[in-house]
Amino acid sequence: MRILELFSGIGGLAEAAGAHAVVGAVDHDVRAQGVYGAHFPAHRREVKNLAFVKPAWLAAFGADLWWMSPPCTPHSIRGHRRDLDDPRSAGLRNVLRAVREVRPAAVALENVPGFEGSDAEREVLEALAAADLAHVASREVCPTLLGIPGVRRRYYLVASRTPLVARPPPQVGYPLREVLGTDRPDLAVPADVLDRFGGALHVVEDGYVGHFSLAE
Repeated sequence: MRILELFSGIGGLAEAAGAHAVVGAVDHDVRAQGVYGAHFPAHRREVKNLAFVKPAWLAAFGADLWWMSPPCTPHSIRGHRRDLDDPRSAGLRNVLRAVREVRPAAVALENVPGFEGSDAEREVLEALAAADLAHVASREVCPTLLGIPGVRRRYYLVASRTPLVARPPPQVGYPLREVLGTDRPDLAVPADVLDRFGGALHVVEDGYVGHFSLAE
């Protein structure tokens, strides 16, 4: 599979793609592209603002899958969830116009949970339908489902012209104590942090987070 990374950041998709060929990585951030290039020097990298690229330019990569990690701030609590009214959504909207015109074989997208139910998600689904990407699935996934002790829920969407293969998420977990050791730190969130960021934090006082028991 030939993959085009849009809003590529420092290369999270490239790290996960393994043997699949990444034919291009596009991001407007020069520093992020520098980090990307240090890890994946053989990949073609382009510093571009995706709000202004032309469909033909994206089509020229010849990718089977367009992967997108557009800015999450328009859909986050701290970003005030301005959705499509946030100017940082301009890149996503322009890419969606290109999806309608170029009609790639598959599209996938990652964002914060607040993306689900947003006007941006609605626009994504409309663009996918216009491009005949009829097979669509979305799911909220947390690293704890993969046995990683980090709570960072994310929304994922995949769309294809051919039927998708449904697979349940892996159920791999272990107690948090095995990660932190016997001399584990105090897990309480400091009061000053709660005062500043409490509205944007998911604070767990006890019980389970994913497959990890804080009580253990």
